Amino acid sequence: MKTKLITRILSSCLVLLPLVAHAQGWGYHDNRIAISADGNNQADDLHFWPRADPDDWGANPAALGIIAKLRLQDRLVHYSYNNFIAAPPHTTETNQMKIGADGALKFWNFDSERFFDVSADADAAVAHLAAEIARSTADDPLYFVHMGP
Repeated sequence: MKTKLITRILSSCLVLLPLVAHAQGWGYHDNRIAISADGNNQADDLHFWPRADPDDWGANPAALGIIAKLRLQDRLVHYSYNNFIAAPPHTTETNQMKIGADGALKFWNFDSERFFDVSADADAAVAHLAAEIARSTADDPLYFVHMGP
C-alpha cells in the first residue's frame, strides 16, 4: 500500500514537472545542467546521523528520473554526489547514492563520464565541474542545481 502511494506521488510529480518548470520563469532553454547532491552516504557521528540520509539518496534517482522523463540526459553535463564534506569517507555502509546513480546510468542512458562519486575521487569531480563552469558564457549558461549544503 505504502509503495503504491509513493509510486503514484512520484508519477504525478514527473507528469506535472514540465508545467511547473516552464511556469517558474527561470529562463531555461535547453541549457547545460550541473547537479551537486550532498548525499550523506553513511552514518556521521559528528552530526548525529545514525545511518545514511534517506531523503538524500531517495532524491538522487528521483531527480535523475525527472531529467530523463524530460529527455534532458544530454544536457546534464555534470552530476556529483556524496559530496557532504564533513561526512567521513565511505566505508562499510551501503553506498545508496552510488546505487541510485548507477541505476540512472543503466536505465536512463546518462553519460557515465559526467557522474562523480565525490567520496571516491573529489579531485576529479571538482576539476570536471570547474571545467564546465569555465565553459559558461552568456550564450551558453550552466544551470547549477544544488541538492544539499
